[in-house]
Amino acid sequence: MQTHKRFAADELVEQIHLTADSEISDWFSANIELTAMSGSFDQMSEEILNVSWHNCELSQSRLTASVFKNCQFRQVVFNNCDLSAVTFIDCQFKDCVLLDSKCTAYLSFIACSFAGLTLQGLTAEILEAQDCRIYHLSISNCNIDQLRFAGIEKLPSRSSSKVMIVKTELAGIGGITQMANKGEQIEIDAQLWTLFGDLLLRQIGIHQIDS
Repeated sequence: MQTHKRFAADELVEQIHLTADSEISDWFSANIELTAMSGSFDQMSEEILNVSWHNCELSQSRLTASVFKNCQFRQVVFNNCDLSAVTFIDCQFKDCVLLDSKCTAYLSFIACSFAGLTLQGLTAEILEAQDCRIYHLSISNCNIDQLRFAGIEKLPSRSSSKVMIVKTELAGIGGITQMANKGEQIEIDAQLWTLFGDLLLRQIGIHQIDS
């Protein structure tokens, strides 16, 4: 089992290598807010708690086997990052982008909220969202071996939900039928329409015979 080091707020600030002006706009208890910063953040097997990121870009960062818990991400870009075995727990994403990043193991979101999360150019073995609340999630130009959804929360009747998947290579997908049954709006391109039909039929034990 991976051992995670607790990462204090002051240590977090010291370990971020800034290439632009940064501002810590609010300190309270163990919580901090990082605003208008960009640079690299190379930490592995860390536990990062109660950090609010706003208008930030993390470029070429190695976050392998780290856990982000109870963090807020607003207008944050993860650009060309290593997100292998990274887990986000109870985190909120608003207008964020994971761009051209990679994950050689799993990338896991648990009990998170997506109010605008775009995954573009992501390469991952396993991408999973469990017990999450999805308002808007976009997946495009990705290469994902296994895409898994489980326990996705049903939104209040006045809230809209949309999942869009386009130009993405998938070897397997789980939980998509349950999401549709809960009223999630799911949009896919023509190529994935054919692929999803094939995958879903195989998952329920229906196989095509040679003509």
